[in-house]
Amino acid sequence: MDSSSDLDSGYSLSQLFDNVEQQYRQLDEGHLSNSDPKLQEVVTEALKSLITLQKAITLLCLFSDNEAIDEVNPNYLKFFLVEFYLGQFVTMINARNCRLQNLERAKNHFHNFLSLCDSYSVATPESIKALKTNKPTSIISTREERIERFKKSKELSYKLKELTEKRGSSNSGLEVNNDSDLTKEIYLTMIDFCQQKAVDELISIHQESELLKTMPNEPHAAESTPDIDQLTWRLDSLPSLGSGKSHLLDPQGKVSIYSIYTYMFSHCGHLLLPASKKSLENRCSAPAGDFLPCL
Repeated sequence: MDSSSDLDSGYSLSQLFDNVEQQYRQLDEGHLSNSDPKLQEVVTEALKSLITLQKAITLLCLFSDNEAIDEVNPNYLKFFLVEFYLGQFVTMINARNCRLQNLERAKNHFHNFLSLCDSYSVATPESIKALKTNKPTSIISTREERIERFKKSKELSYKLKELTEKRGSSNSGLEVNNDSDLTKEIYLTMIDFCQQKAVDELISIHQESELLKTMPNEPHAAESTPDIDQLTWRLDSLPSLGSGKSHLLDPQGKVSIYSIYTYMFSHCGHLLLPASKKSLENRCSAPAGDFLPCL
């Protein structure tokens, strides 16, 4: 499955993310039952889009350890949630024969999301605990902590709904508008809310994994479910010019910094093939609007 197909079809990164959010809400609100074959189709399509987003975020270096949260473009904050949604959709894959492996992958995605929050100093105390422990069930150990956490989750959910309605877009997604302060507040609230859910998921993953490890391995019939290994993108599988090797890797197999920055995006967000050094210089001196992605 080609994860770049969404960009090739003309979607901007922002549109791609909004589509994923709609698909997540559709499943989270129970519009499709677990027995509905359409559920796995939605999961597969969402994973393909998220892998495309993950690739673009990395190549564009949207986030950096050298900047603070206030320096991030408010309209980019939504992309903090890509790893969170990857974790959520991977847990929805209905493949009993590789359930344990998928749980491990989902755990890694949730950890990546929490680590990104931590690097920008927006991680909650529980998120930091989750990153430091191998036993997530120890994060919330008392009844009082569970009650307090439930209350906070409700408060965040209500606040998010209130902010979205204030913005006048509760039924059409979080579209960019001129009020950057409100946009920023909405996305930061979403990031906080999703951290709560990520910690919950890590606890559930730990409990389910421990149970699966005690069960005997049983052969299962082939299942029509997405293959994460086919969806996951790798540096050495990005486009080449006929050499059979990726231009992101040098002859020794190490990442070539120059090659990373020779990848360009068109005005519609299309990933372009590597350019020559002279061509790259000409593109960099051209009007920025011609080559930056629409976000």
